[in-house]
Amino acid sequence: MTLTPDKNTIIIANASKALAEYCIKYGIHNTVTGVSGGLDSAVTIFLSQKAKEVAAEKGFELRSLGLILPCHSDPKHAVLGKKVIKACGAELLEVDLTGVFDFTEKAVLKPVADAVAEYHNGAQKERYRTSQGNVKARLRMGLGTYYVANMVNGLVLSTDNYSELMMGFWTLHGDVGDYGMIQNLWKGSELIEIARELEVPQEVIDSAPTDGLGVLPGGDEAQLGAPYPVVDEILKELVQNGYDLDGPIEQLKQLGSNQRHEASNSDLDSEAIHYSETWSHPLQLVQKIAKRAFGNAFKRKSPVNLSREELGL
Repeated sequence: MTLTPDKNTIIIANASKALAEYCIKYGIHNTVTGVSGGLDSAVTIFLSQKAKEVAAEKGFELRSLGLILPCHSDPKHAVLGKKVIKACGAELLEVDLTGVFDFTEKAVLKPVADAVAEYHNGAQKERYRTSQGNVKARLRMGLGTYYVANMVNGLVLSTDNYSELMMGFWTLHGDVGDYGMIQNLWKGSELIEIARELEVPQEVIDSAPTDGLGVLPGGDEAQLGAPYPVVDEILKELVQNGYDLDGPIEQLKQLGSNQRHEASNSDLDSEAIHYSETWSHPLQLVQKIAKRAFGNAFKRKSPVNLSREELGL
């Protein structure tokens, strides 16, 4: 949906108030945000500053720290990240993880990748660059945001949006923090409106979406195959056409058939579903986005713990 100015104001007020109250409740005086120079982290740290203002009104000191965590990253991302932190008035700390990653790649990643490739007859070599990106994300989280948050007894803020959540377009144990304010906002429509309302620097709003890891070329849109507004439309249409984004991947076999549910003669007196699928974008693109959503549903359910009943207890 396209948000109205009034709705933007309400969302910003609710998010900042909720974070402030959470921090007050648990005696947390510091929030930590990894700032990549992209839209998601910019909105997150701007909201954290709003929460600081709300907390101050209640006589509670809350500080907001923005981390710049380069790791073979494009220098312009750090420039944008610093501009964001300065614009919202948060505090800044830069931790360069390049040397740590280089050592890790030489000592661990390449030897392990070679061993895994041999074990899987070379098939895993194709995933090496993706796995590199995952390691970088986990280094940023483990040696960056969580390490710093532990030092200041703080709270790590999540910077993932709803579009990424529903596609599993994030790294397990590498992106999601302790508290998410934007994880239920569509990136292609809602989040960008919130950014404008918060007066996030226009350079950031206009910049091409990227994870800032510098591993896979082309940014987010090249990996996803479409801009975020299109991705959002497709995800919504999948739900409208009866697909369960958290359901089994077998749904892909049904995707694209003209009428997935047809009433047979024996069903005429039943409540059998009978409709045709409609798509605003090419079916091939719909299938690509759907494959991401269905195939990564397990990430939204992680970790999975068997209950005592399931174990027979």
